[in-house]
Amino acid sequence: MEKSKNTGIGFFEKYLTLWVVLCMAVGVLIGRSLPGVPAFLGRFEYANVSIPI
Repeated sequence: MEKSKNTGIGFFEKYLTLWVVLCMAVGVLIGRSLPGVPAFLGRFEYANVSIPI
């Protein structure tokens, strides 16, 4: 029987904070430069819950 090798955290997990900050910045830039996108995404709602969120 083989033992599973613990490789530690991967590339994505290692830089998760960076990915979150980048996604937040891109979201803010899209919201400011393309005002139609938030309005479009706001239409997708079910039982007062935003589906994209």
